[in-house]
Amino acid sequence: MNSVDVNSLKPKPGDSNQHTASVALLANHVAETDCVTYPWYLTSSSYVKNIRVVAWMRRFISNCRASDSKQIGILTVQEFLDAETVVLRIVQSEEFPKQTELIRGLVVAKATDGLYHVKTKLTYRKNVADFCHPVLLPSSHPLVTLLIRWYHVNHHHAGTQFLMSKLRERFWILRARRSISRVIQHPQSVQHVYVTSVKVSKWILPRCQLLEQSLRAHSRQLESTWQDLCI
Repeated sequence: MNSVDVNSLKPKPGDSNQHTASVALLANHVAETDCVTYPWYLTSSSYVKNIRVVAWMRRFISNCRASDSKQIGILTVQEFLDAETVVLRIVQSEEFPKQTELIRGLVVAKATDGLYHVKTKLTYRKNVADFCHPVLLPSSHPLVTLLIRWYHVNHHHAGTQFLMSKLRERFWILRARRSISRVIQHPQSVQHVYVTSVKVSKWILPRCQLLEQSLRAHSRQLESTWQDLCI
């Protein structure tokens, strides 16, 4: 992960630039207060939101460069997928800096999208390309944790085995079972809701029971009247 070099931002002796001094003080403050630093593309605790932010940034840059046609409106599916590819490419460059065909015992190959894909035994199967060649991801990266958490919530808090099968359709996470179990056992936020039972007075009967008693009383009156007529 990239970090800010605080020493390079400190004002030099004799430098009277107030802007440089303010930036140096701000960098010192951030470096002292923040214990954990995250990459620039992790601005939220939601995986989808982070990808959408990157997609909006890419659209802004594209609109600034293009003079004739500019994209407006909501994000398209292709823009979201392109932004996701860019973020995953950055993650792979951080975790797997050396270009090789063998990573952690897995045979990989760099596809046209610039990502490392695992060569599985289903290479020659006529199926979805992501399923036959899943994207290789590390096990302890913050983005992977957000990805697992998003799948966990999106599939109604499913178990480890189910999440492994769903993630395997697109991604190959190293030590996936251990990573998924860690995320499931330590969720981001758990809200306990305490519900008190409804207390009803014992001498007050509900309407259904009152109606039943009234019907019984009327049936007894009709029965006695019928007996009198028969006599």
